[in-house]
Amino acid sequence: MFGGSGRLSAEVVQDLIAAGEDMIVFVRATSDRGRLEDLDVDYVVGDLLDAVINTVARRPGETTPYVIGEQNIAAAIEEMDLTRMILFSATGAGNSKSTIPPPFYEEFEKTYTDRGLMEKIVKDGGTPYTFIRLGAVHDKPETGTGRMVEEPILGPITRADAARLAVDCLRATRCLNKIFHATDDSLPLLPEE
Repeated sequence: MFGGSGRLSAEVVQDLIAAGEDMIVFVRATSDRGRLEDLDVDYVVGDLLDAVINTVARRPGETTPYVIGEQNIAAAIEEMDLTRMILFSATGAGNSKSTIPPPFYEEFEKTYTDRGLMEKIVKDGGTPYTFIRLGAVHDKPETGTGRMVEEPILGPITRADAARLAVDCLRATRCLNKIFHATDDSLPLLPEE
């Protein structure tokens, strides 16, 4: 929950906990957490006035959180003067549909469509953005050779390298209002089992 240490939001947090929900509250480092001190709450410390990095992903068996989640995030940050929104998206969204083999695209069409809608929500919101579309994601250590290209490509990337690319873009003007595709020529396209 954003703003969960405030007076109204502390009440919401209490009600959600009473309803059996697990709570993660986003707070500033300087936020007074006194209203929540006796509650079972996990904290994330940050400052929404700077930048937001969205790594929302669907778990197997879940309905897609992409569009509703991005609408909720967009509403939460609408009045803030963010310097950047970095959104991890998916190769297959928007103009990169042609990079995905047709049978695979058909199987995950809803995900690709929803990712494209997320991108549109961010663009329409007016906050400076960077989209990093991921293709085949590997659970390997960082290679240090991951890179971003602007032309649509279905490429492999490690999670660690994708994270580094996002951090590299956080303050870089070369990344403003751009859509990138992450890739790493040192990796095979499909992760090894």
